[in-house]
Amino acid sequence: ATRLQRGPLAPKGLQTRAVGARVASRAVPPPVTAKLCHAGHQDMRLSLRGNQLHELPSTLSLLLNLESLDLNSMHGLKELPKKLFELRSLLSLNLSDCNIGDKGLCSLADAIKENGTLFELNLSHNKFARTGLTHLAKCLATNTGLITLDLLGHRINSEVASAFVDMFAGNM
Repeated sequence: ATRLQRGPLAPKGLQTRAVGARVASRAVPPPVTAKLCHAGHQDMRLSLRGNQLHELPSTLSLLLNLESLDLNSMHGLKELPKKLFELRSLLSLNLSDCNIGDKGLCSLADAIKENGTLFELNLSHNKFARTGLTHLAKCLATNTGLITLDLLGHRINSEVASAFVDMFAGNM
């Protein structure tokens, strides 16, 4: 039997999760879940952590007060909406464990190249390598807003390390 629970802080219907869902000894993937925290009218955090979505709705860019977007463990995510990085309020983006490869990282790096409002970017435990990391370092050389970059779980060789040293030297 499947039992659904509604999250206590979410508006009606916004956060739903499956609890112990099994059909004929086969696990059923959880439904799309979202947790939207709205502290007053000024800041907004959205967590879509662990969902099976392949793409995010383009209307996400209409959340003008969105400060934090958590997409951790969204393994099926193919790409981010291009207008997402036009949000001047987006300060933190968590893309940890999203199976992002070199191609995805290069697209992301190009998108945040001129973004001066994103302060924190978590790219830990993804699938990119030297090519993507080197491109990211080159793109971040012109980004003056990023303060925290998490690359935990990636092997960084001397070529990549050199690209990041050059990036930091150019940003000081």
